[in-house]
Amino acid sequence: MGKKKIIDDNFIMSPKVDFTFKLLFGDPKNKDLLIALLSAVLGLPEEQFADIEIINTELLREFKEDKKGILDVRVRTKEGKQIDIEIQILPTEFMAERTIFYLAKMYTSQIKSGDTYDMLKKCITINIVDFPCTPLKKLHSKYHLTEDEKARMLYDARNAEITDQLTRIKSAEKKGIEIGEERKAIKDAESFLKLGVPEGTVAEGTGLSIEVVRKIKRNMEIQH
Repeated sequence: MGKKKIIDDNFIMSPKVDFTFKLLFGDPKNKDLLIALLSAVLGLPEEQFADIEIINTELLREFKEDKKGILDVRVRTKEGKQIDIEIQILPTEFMAERTIFYLAKMYTSQIKSGDTYDMLKKCITINIVDFPCTPLKKLHSKYHLTEDEKARMLYDARNAEITDQLTRIKSAEKKGIEIGEERKAIKDAESFLKLGVPEGTVAEGTGLSIEVVRKIKRNMEIQH
């Protein structure tokens, strides 16, 4: 007679196991569970995460202590914000420091050489740990980066200088475009007003406010 396999119907897989965690929150098929988790932890409505994209399910590890007991799920919102959810079972020394380090890497990795700072988007790290991590007796704590005189930029001086220059150039070009468009709109408004086009129609056609159109008309009347 063959042996019968006994199945425990009351068995529940622990979400702390990497396989279970990945199955629950790292699978696009279960995106609704991930959205519910993000909404609960961050205190934001689920609608804000409706278009999230799962970027990856595991991050590369650089330190010996990071090789076991850690799993990450990284997502990106429609606005470009990145959120990294990490579950860690094994105790890790200097948890706060390593969290800041990986958050900084996630933030700075958004741009490459030649990009400008305006491309940087907000980054959030969520740590779920199974060991005492802070002296606070709280189930959930939130932390925000503040000014720290010991903090150092991760880019070398040359790359930072180049990025600053590109940012200034991009801003100047943008302002130049905006000024050029405004001048064109004013000239168009003057032409329409000379033809007797109503002020409201001129404002609608040029994109200028009705107040600006009226000011242009007054100036034209004074000049004549």
